[in-house]
Amino acid sequence: MWRVSLSSGGPTFNTKHVNSRTYVNKIVENSYPVRNVVFIGGTIEGFNTPTAVRESAAMSFKGTYFETSDPVNTVMFNVVGWCNLNFENCLIYMDHVTRWVTTGGTSQTAGVTGISVTSHGNTWRKTDNTSSICYDFDGVVRKSYGLYGDIFHLGATSTLGYYAGTTPTGIYAAPITLTGV
Repeated sequence: MWRVSLSSGGPTFNTKHVNSRTYVNKIVENSYPVRNVVFIGGTIEGFNTPTAVRESAAMSFKGTYFETSDPVNTVMFNVVGWCNLNFENCLIYMDHVTRWVTTGGTSQTAGVTGISVTSHGNTWRKTDNTSSICYDFDGVVRKSYGLYGDIFHLGATSTLGYYAGTTPTGIYAAPITLTGV
């Protein structure tokens, strides 16, 4: 979605997208930092490759519709390093997604020093009758997060959960329980 430099150290800065419609495999290409990006309204559709969110990334989505119907979805955002993610008043479909945000990327949990996530007023929908986790902060020493005011619409046996810290056994069904706060 945002194409950044082909070499390390060449991030995009101060990017704003308003009411855009885009179909993507992943939100950030090349796994380099994307800083101060705001997506206001619009739709982001597709997803079949996890996005690696690199150190110092700052991404905000406000009033954005996420459609994740691709059956090869697993993880949407793999966080590596200290990152700031913000989701406000979004409609997020979690079909075929096991984790929306998870830390450590691929075998890089030790590289995540901290994370800041705000989730406010979002509507989460899960209709493919599987389990998913919205935010998995396992292995992160310093965490700052505000998770409040979200609404969950689950189909049949579908479940969604938040957690932070050590992975609990199973997953929490609605109403959502926060652990490790």
